Amino acid sequence: MNRILTGLLIAATLALCGLCAVQWKREAEFRIRIQEIGTALKEESTKRAEAEEQVLTFEKEIARLTTLRADTEAKLLEVSTRLVSVEADQLHRGNSIAVLGVELERARVEAKTAKEKIAAQEKTNTVVEQNAAITRANALLKQLTTERDSAIEKLNERTRAFNELVTKYNKLVK
Repeated sequence: MNRILTGLLIAATLALCGLCAVQWKREAEFRIRIQEIGTALKEESTKRAEAEEQVLTFEKEIARLTTLRADTEAKLLEVSTRLVSVEADQLHRGNSIAVLGVELERARVEAKTAKEKIAAQEKTNTVVEQNAAITRANALLKQLTTERDSAIEKLNERTRAFNELVTKYNKLVK
């Protein structure tokens, strides 16, 4: 009987060992799964926190844009009111853009005419200066021609005198 009990005890021990091994394997799988779920939870928490930060940023931007829009609308209203008053003032005084445009065009034409007159006067002055320079150059050329002619006459006289001297010398030498 002892053998049977020992055999049963060994079988029960082996069954318990098998049961422990199966539970250990199952627990290991559970731990891996828990770790995966924990990682996914951290990722989701991070994404949720980023999304909440983005929502806050968007809320601030919406508030800024709303304020900016309100300011722009207020300025538009102010400018519109001012434009109406300026138009009324312009009609009251009788000055219109068309009248000012005609005056501007007339002033441009007058300026263009004045520029043309100045350009013509400058051309005339240039021609007068050129004529004066030509007259001076002509007088200088006449003076130089006269001096050249007198120098040539003196040279001719010396050449004649030298030729006469050479002729006298040749007669003496013969």
